[in-house]
Amino acid sequence: MEFIEVAKIINVHGIKGTVKIYSLTSNIERFKADCKFYIDKKIAVTIKSVRELSSELALLTFNEYDNINQVLEFKNKGLFVEESDLLELPDNEFYIYKLIGMDVYNQDDKFIGKIKDVLTTLANDVYDVDYNGKSVYIPAVKEFVKKVDMENSIIKVNTIDGILDD
Repeated sequence: MEFIEVAKIINVHGIKGTVKIYSLTSNIERFKADCKFYIDKKIAVTIKSVRELSSELALLTFNEYDNINQVLEFKNKGLFVEESDLLELPDNEFYIYKLIGMDVYNQDDKFIGKIKDVLTTLANDVYDVDYNGKSVYIPAVKEFVKKVDMENSIIKVNTIDGILDD
């Protein structure tokens, strides 16, 4: 069973077993899905209620807990779902964990490197590509990213002069 982290439990809130989470997804609606969540990949829970605080923060209550003393131990733990419970994404959106390790090629089919991380910025995501042992940053926008082939684990990008200078 493959688990995917969707949030971090950052604190408790109040005395009735509510926890404050930092969402690792771009959609708080994810926590309204009718599926099991797992605290630290071990403890199965179902979500009773969700209160959005911002695009990244929310308050959750679990059906299984109703007291602060029961949830204190969950502080700083991850909240996971099974991979089979991931939500469908719109076209041209991808789960970050699936992009990590993909091969990146330029417009001339020259191998650049592998994606080692995806940085989330206010404007857009940025691919951190390992190019000969150094990081090259490629904005994840249509002007640069021309094709994402998930089946073959390949991303084709347009590079600009100077981006690959050693």
